[in-house]
Amino acid sequence: MPESPIIEGMVYPLGDYINCDSIIPVRFCTRPSVDVIKDNCLTTIDTGFPIVASKGVVIVAGRDFGRGSSNENSVRALQLCGVKAVVADSLARIFQRNAINLGFVAVECTHIRESVDESQSIKIDLQNWTVKLLTLKKSLRLRPVSVIEREILECGGLISYIKNKKMG
Repeated sequence: MPESPIIEGMVYPLGDYINCDSIIPVRFCTRPSVDVIKDNCLTTIDTGFPIVASKGVVIVAGRDFGRGSSNENSVRALQLCGVKAVVADSLARIFQRNAINLGFVAVECTHIRESVDESQSIKIDLQNWTVKLLTLKKSLRLRPVSVIEREILECGGLISYIKNKKMG
């Protein structure tokens, strides 16, 4: 989770049913160096994505984002590229859990995809569980995660959460 409960960035819109193999094809996961994963994230959809993402975008997607094999590499690829967060109409459950475990913000907001285009700025407020489309001056409700998931995100991921619990 970011240091601040507020995440801002430009929207990078994606459609429905983006699977983990589209996020990072399995052939790049057999030698998962940082550069290989970062340089090939979402290139099956947009060859220029790693350059765009390095500017700190927020992916806004449709239904069932992260479906399929849902390995951790798909979340790690988004993190390494510089993606600040993912907001989708719905997320594949295992993708969302992998994101939480790695301290990456991936949240759901019904009808978010139909409300945005790529020229918009977005602001995610994880304290009030809202998302604001700054260009449109429109605010939508996020689906909150559970208390334990929020604690894991606040610690920066599952490993940090476990270490904090053992020391606490």
